[in-house]
Amino acid sequence: MTDRFFLAAFVESFSRSSGQTKRRSVAASSYVNLLITMCILAVGGTASQTNAQHASSDFHHVVTRGTDKGSMPVPRGEKGNIDGHGFRFFCVPSHYSYDDPVVYPGQPGAAHLHMFFGNAEVDADSTSSDIIHSGRTTCDGGVTNRSAYWIPALFNERGEVVLPTAITNYYKSWVNDRSKIKPIPQGLEILTNADVKGSSGVVVSKKDQEIWGGDIRISPHDGLTLEVIFPDCVAVNADGSPILSSPGGTKHVAYSVHGRCPRSHPYTIPQLTQNVNWSDVPFDSDWYFASDRMDNVPKGTSAHADYVAGWTEESAQIMANCMRDAVSECGPDLHSHQHDQFFAPDGSRVYGDFKVADGVSSTPAALKGWPWMLNHNH
Repeated sequence: MTDRFFLAAFVESFSRSSGQTKRRSVAASSYVNLLITMCILAVGGTASQTNAQHASSDFHHVVTRGTDKGSMPVPRGEKGNIDGHGFRFFCVPSHYSYDDPVVYPGQPGAAHLHMFFGNAEVDADSTSSDIIHSGRTTCDGGVTNRSAYWIPALFNERGEVVLPTAITNYYKSWVNDRSKIKPIPQGLEILTNADVKGSSGVVVSKKDQEIWGGDIRISPHDGLTLEVIFPDCVAVNADGSPILSSPGGTKHVAYSVHGRCPRSHPYTIPQLTQNVNWSDVPFDSDWYFASDRMDNVPKGTSAHADYVAGWTEESAQIMANCMRDAVSECGPDLHSHQHDQFFAPDGSRVYGDFKVADGVSSTPAALKGWPWMLNHNH
């Protein structure tokens, strides 16, 4: 096992999972628009939808530039390793914006602040086709995985947006009949939250036995860690083809239960788990997700994650084969494109192998003072 795969497996073990483009580059944010919006909110007013949309193009901070190169995933380990199998890869943030193409398609600036990773060119107008066929990417494997991932931005107790230390991803499958595992269909949209059929909800706790009870888990591991287990079952059309989306992004997907997908969602896919870590944010401090403030709920309890599948058909098939055979090591070359994916558009280094690079602030100056939401009417 390579050192990087060993580290991925090590991080994975700490999670204690039970088994489960079109975007134009923006060189800089408009500080004037930031002040205007903040002043409007400070006096109790609400920014109009027009102002929010105008500000959306300005409130778009690019973290890393991504890569336009690609490397195919490769099965490397032994087959039949049910306990230790996995398809692993790492990502770094691509950008922050107030867009959400699944929940608010075509509505720039309508969402709370999100952190995006994977496809670097995603905005409110991005379609599944855009994501599949275009865009640089900030994940291992490069453009063999143009998938788009996003979660609510995390703010520390001082109200500053914080870059994650590391984003670790792995696919596994715990279904009883592994022959039913199919490739993840291109363009599949998923919003993972407590409303998904079969979800055990969100748990924020220091206690491992409580964290095990949720499919979205927030724990004090190495500072603060968000673990998201995505659903692995998809509803189908009359011809048996998978349904790729539904209003709100949750009704067409479900979780397997006791190793089986429900009859209502029979299409079985590899199950994605994401671990996002902020090592410099203490669990006991007054951090919050942007969505917590939007929903006016206790910190962490609104946690969720979005995903639009952009794996090439060939790479998705390799992944499915690895899941069926329970291959212990599978995935793209880890960090093979780090000369691209770890750097800002101006060429400055933002990330090292597994952490924010030395000398780089985890609370970027370009994001100072950004509100959790531009338009409080949503």
